[in-house]
Amino acid sequence: MSVNVDGDEPLFYTWYKDGEAIAGQEGPVLELNQLTEDNSGAYSLSVGNSAGDANSNPATVSVLLNPGSTSVFSENFDSLELEPFVSDSESGGDGTDWTAAGPEGWSMIQAEDHGPTAEGDDVVEFDGWTFLDPVSWNATAGQDRGQFTKGTGVVAVGDSDEYDDKEDAKFNASLSTPAISIVGYDPGSLILKYDSSWRQEPQQGKVLVSYDGAEPTTLLELTPDTPTGYNDTVTLRLNNPEGAQSVTVSWDHQGHNNWWWAIDNIEITGELQPLYSENFDSLELGPFVSDSESGGDGTDWTAEAPIGWVVKFGDGHGPTAGGDDVVEFDGWTFLDPVSWNATAGQDRAQFTKGTGVIAVGDSDEYDDKADAKFNASLSTPSISLAGVQPNSLVVRYDSSWRQEPQAGKVTISFDGADPVTLLELTPDTPTAYNETVVINVENPEGASSAVISWDHQGHNNWWWAIDNIVVYSKAPVSQTLPEGVYFAENFDSLDLEPFVSDSESGGDGTDWTAAGPTGWVVTQAADHGPTAGGDDVVEFDGWTFLDPVSWNATAGQDRSQFTKGTGVIAVGDSDEYDDKADAKFNASLSTPSIDISGAGENQLLLVYDSSWRQEPQSGKVLVSFDGGEQITLLELNPDTPTAYNETVELELNNPAGASSAVITWDHQGYNNWWWAIDNITVKAKPSGPGPNDPKLVTDKTVYLTGETVNATFNNGQGNAKDWVGIYRPDMTPGTDGSLKWSYVGGTQTAGEGLTEGTIEFAHDKLGGPLSAGDYVAIFFVNDTYEQMATVEFTLVDPPSVTTTRSVYTSGSPITVEFSNGPGNAKDWVGLYRPDMTPGEVGSLKWLYVNGTQTSGDGFTDGSVTLEGLEPGKYYAIFFENDGYTQLATTVFNVLGADDIYFEENFDSLELEPFLSDSESGGDGTDWTAEAPTGWVVAFGDDHGPTAGGDDVVEFDGWTFLDPVSWNATAGQDRAQFTKGTGVIAVGDSDEYDDKADAKFNASLVTPEIDVSSAAAGSLVLTYDSSWRQEPQQGKVLVSYDGAEPVTLLELTPDTPTGYNETVTLSLNNPDGAQKAVITWDHQGYNNWWWAIDNIIVIAGEAGGGSDLVINSIIVDGGVLTLNWAAQDGVKLQSASSVNGPWTDVDGTAGKESHSGAADQAAAFYRLSN
Repeated sequence: MSVNVDGDEPLFYTWYKDGEAIAGQEGPVLELNQLTEDNSGAYSLSVGNSAGDANSNPATVSVLLNPGSTSVFSENFDSLELEPFVSDSESGGDGTDWTAAGPEGWSMIQAEDHGPTAEGDDVVEFDGWTFLDPVSWNATAGQDRGQFTKGTGVVAVGDSDEYDDKEDAKFNASLSTPAISIVGYDPGSLILKYDSSWRQEPQQGKVLVSYDGAEPTTLLELTPDTPTGYNDTVTLRLNNPEGAQSVTVSWDHQGHNNWWWAIDNIEITGELQPLYSENFDSLELGPFVSDSESGGDGTDWTAEAPIGWVVKFGDGHGPTAGGDDVVEFDGWTFLDPVSWNATAGQDRAQFTKGTGVIAVGDSDEYDDKADAKFNASLSTPSISLAGVQPNSLVVRYDSSWRQEPQAGKVTISFDGADPVTLLELTPDTPTAYNETVVINVENPEGASSAVISWDHQGHNNWWWAIDNIVVYSKAPVSQTLPEGVYFAENFDSLDLEPFVSDSESGGDGTDWTAAGPTGWVVTQAADHGPTAGGDDVVEFDGWTFLDPVSWNATAGQDRSQFTKGTGVIAVGDSDEYDDKADAKFNASLSTPSIDISGAGENQLLLVYDSSWRQEPQSGKVLVSFDGGEQITLLELNPDTPTAYNETVELELNNPAGASSAVITWDHQGYNNWWWAIDNITVKAKPSGPGPNDPKLVTDKTVYLTGETVNATFNNGQGNAKDWVGIYRPDMTPGTDGSLKWSYVGGTQTAGEGLTEGTIEFAHDKLGGPLSAGDYVAIFFVNDTYEQMATVEFTLVDPPSVTTTRSVYTSGSPITVEFSNGPGNAKDWVGLYRPDMTPGEVGSLKWLYVNGTQTSGDGFTDGSVTLEGLEPGKYYAIFFENDGYTQLATTVFNVLGADDIYFEENFDSLELEPFLSDSESGGDGTDWTAEAPTGWVVAFGDDHGPTAGGDDVVEFDGWTFLDPVSWNATAGQDRAQFTKGTGVIAVGDSDEYDDKADAKFNASLVTPEIDVSSAAAGSLVLTYDSSWRQEPQQGKVLVSYDGAEPVTLLELTPDTPTGYNETVTLSLNNPDGAQKAVITWDHQGYNNWWWAIDNIIVIAGEAGGGSDLVINSIIVDGGVLTLNWAAQDGVKLQSASSVNGPWTDVDGTAGKESHSGAADQAAAFYRLSN
């Protein structure tokens, strides 16, 4: 405020408020900063010089809190119980005089120099901030203390003058409120108001504020120069920051026999954060289109409402007798108020509170082309009222209404019910061009949502326009958790700051904070910190909170794989903490006390997302109930495998009657990677069967294919024919037969009736093998389909690795295929000799799963091609995530030219296009019937069409095809023969039958193979094979020097499908044999196929007639089967590493085969005697 003065200098100015002079204001301008309600009043100015005085007219200032302001906290100390004075220095009281005990949660702290300066008794009634009846205080001390008339009942007093009345004593103490929750209040909206009495002297004081336990900041400072204010009301804006959860206010006072500071009637108000708001400014506007409208700037209007808003037309809306309406005002539309006024004028410009874009119902403009009635409503989206207290809702909006015979209503509908009228405007409602409307709403208890509507009718009758809609609650909105959830925290409400250490980089300025959510506690152990001095990295000093993007930007090394952690995460990172000075990490992170009083015994689960990278570090998850001893829920140690991105679920085992729980993550490391967590929830277990209800559980939820599924039942009916069956989820018991089943006695023959027990569903027992997929086991009653209990489980194929060939020639590339891996970017494949120990020596060749030595995308399945090797035996090993954890292993050989007796891959054959009209999809290099030189295709007597007609020449006997063309024309899983490449040999009775009904009976015979130099029993045949099970059969035979052929392998209708396997057979070549001929003989009748490729005959590893040879290794459906020639005393041995140790496989002595789950626990096999 300012005035113009006409007079001779010097001029003397005195400003007044409500008739009282304002101290310190001695110029022609009065500035009022950070306006509060206390600035309201009548202001005037008196100016004088040597000629006399002149007084200005009064100017009235009104200051209103925002309409949404509400009380956050108040305290007047009047509830305290007072006692009589006890010191002989005090008198005049009435027996209810004073107390040192403040209200619950308030704290009074005395500084070190507070107290008598040279011993002796102090005055206890004034020993720090104490609480007095102001009448008693004035009675004992007087000296204008009675002027604090705003302080009534009980006041808080810091009185260094009275404190010094017995011994010389210094006063240095602070008084603090409890931590006050400010959840749900708008940033910057909090205002502190209190009544104060201060008498000037060399004393000082401060009002301080602290958010979420952080360092306090000064709001107001009183100094020895601060004038006396016996009876003031002080109002301060707290400037609460975004995201702050709690506030503490302190009054800090120092004096030495220097009068007093007293306070009373403390109140904090604030504006609650809106439940919903809309100002329409996000809408994109276009130019006016009607010839009746003009003056716009091209961004004038739109009919498109914000997302979720609805414009509805009522009965009679539109032109009354045809003709064009004005589309810009057809119902509620959205306009730039400047454009609206430019085209329509007539005082529309007075709606100055409407800015940017406003919502307009304008029946006057709508009628500008054809006579038209306006009847339309505008409705908000559904607004959530979760956590809103009943009868606390407020609707606020800015409005412009010009009176005429028009009507309007504001209505609200709760949970889809009929609308309730909040405000009605009639033809008699006065014009209000520019007002803010505030409506208190009696929202019913339990209402979960609301829709607010503005409904308007007019007929060339001016307008109704609105803007700046806010819906809020007068009471704090309580945090609402889903039913059954007792606690949830994702850290995303925390305010992050930029990295500050020079060791950290790559952030975007919202990177980290050390301040956790309200009530969370970070504790550092005694040995936490730099080991020999120096600066630590503050961003990782104990558990801290980071944007995971910034965390990865500064630290990398696979931290980005924690994709379940989003927004803000909690991090204990001893690796980064050590980046400046050598430092140990030993810190814990604890939740606030969690109210679990409503939970039943043993009914709570802790669920959180976690990222842990293995190294010599350790961690524990602990819980304490009702302040008792901590109980370990989970322990991580240096052997705990890396888990970059997992969800952990732990049972809290909460005891009966427990009312609170505190959960702690305790972590120790020394430059040892990290532990990070996010998305913490404490919730009730899903409802399940009661203690006496029938129950069925499996010993695992996830199995490897081939493993035994153990199903345990309890509380059954005890019938001998109660049974358990296994089904896929899409199967219907009673309509679909079970995949596996057993009576409760464990067999498929009813025996003793049992109410509890365990059934072992081995892969090859009680039904067929189960392939990878989801299953449900069901507990049935007495040979019926009445279900008692169910349990779900899953089978997954184990990780596997194989080379595309079992034997390679020296220097030729080696292709390794892997499947069912973890999918990490740094999973890798390495090649080793048997005498090499991975981890102790480097691999001979290696690649990440992306086929390079630079990590990229992660793959669960794929192949890599490595450079060739010198002759020898080798292992290809599939490793996990840049480590040496072996997922799967396979053996292969590399031979020199002299070691190979015969090989054929058919790739030299020239292929032609398909000829038959039954075949298609080829590329022109599809097939040939011409075998390699010396090979023979022979037909059995019954081979061919059974009743005449044309056969399919491309599959007439064994023929030779491009496997891509073969799959293109025939499909049905033929593409799974990935080991077959280039050209393959195919016997396909299914395709052969595609024109005329035809039987397949043909054999494929090698040329004579010179084996004259091979030691007896040393030769081994290896080939890649694809066989699909059906009533077909096949044999592999060998003949030496023209003698009768000997069967090496027989395939029958029961032989399981093996789409893509490598077969190894001992040829058992006799002493003196000169020539060998090998035959693949196949019969079928529209019965799938048998295809082969990559045939090779070599001298076995023993090389000198040893008959300890594993003849075949077959993996099918997760089951590994090994075959060898049975001999007394010969047994199978296995090892989990290339170098052993080797252990006997139980039950294999003197046997000829063994089957088991194809997992990495038995990755290596050999025969031993």
